[in-house]
Amino acid sequence: LAQKREALEVERHEWQRKKESEELQELQLLEAEGKKKMAERQQLQQEWERRERAEREKTERDRMARERELKAERERARMAQELERERLQREEAEREKERLRQEREKVRRERERVE
Repeated sequence: LAQKREALEVERHEWQRKKESEELQELQLLEAEGKKKMAERQQLQQEWERRERAEREKTERDRMARERELKAERERARMAQELERERLQREEAEREKERLRQEREKVRRERERVE
């Protein structure tokens, strides 16, 4: 009876060790899976952050390009206005020159007529 009890006790200890070993393996497996999922989650987070940063940088580059285009367009418009103003001034100067020439011619003819 004592031998049977001792054999049962040994068997119970072996079963207990086997059970604990299985539980430990299961815990280690769960821990490994958890670490793997954590690494995947971290990788996804980093990828998302990289994409967000790239999108912000692209948006900023696009905004700066639009600003440069608008500035260049405003400069072209300013230059066109300046050229138009200069053209109108030249035309006005030509008209004034012609008016003065005609007036001198008129005065000259009047003088010749009087003489």
